Amino acid sequence: GPIQNIGAYGSEIKDTLTQVKIFDIQTGKVYELSNDDCEFGYRDSILKKNLGKFIIISVSFTLSKIANKLPIPQYKDLQLYFLEKKMKEASSADIRKAILKIRAEKIPWPTKIPNTGSIFKNPIVKNEIAGLIARNNPEMPYFKLNNEYTKLYAGWLIEKSGLKGFNFGKIKIDENNSLVLTNPKGAGKFADFENSIKQIQAQ
Repeated sequence: GPIQNIGAYGSEIKDTLTQVKIFDIQTGKVYELSNDDCEFGYRDSILKKNLGKFIIISVSFTLSKIANKLPIPQYKDLQLYFLEKKMKEASSADIRKAILKIRAEKIPWPTKIPNTGSIFKNPIVKNEIAGLIARNNPEMPYFKLNNEYTKLYAGWLIEKSGLKGFNFGKIKIDENNSLVLTNPKGAGKFADFENSIKQIQAQ
């Protein structure tokens, strides 16, 4: 979790993580990293930049005791869900219920269809590159990060590449969510998965 700074539905692990205890493989020493020490970024951290050097022993979090009046997370589908219900605040139970509903519509349940979950990282590109793509695709969704960079949406790029629902043989792109790879018959091996990823990136 902290290596990748995992996130979904408007939240990331960095929002609640307070400390990571790590074991340095080379020195044999144990260190405690604060949230700032982790240098969290978009699906990134100092641990990811130093893969293979540390073993994570434990992770500590600080969670809110406020359960009933929470702001709606800044995630489009959650915002729309609560907008329909005319709710500006929600309980943690309400937000959980909404996320489970949205997730069920977007990602197949793994016990029914083995899948990767939402696996692709949204690419961050120079504004000029984003502008070049948008020129021929005015409907392109994007998020401008600053005066230099724009975040594009991997799912949209995969769909525009004509791969939505594409079947690679044993591995298939989910028909409802292009960010998800499925193993419908359970016959696909890791090599099949890797090959599918390479073909998607090439396209």
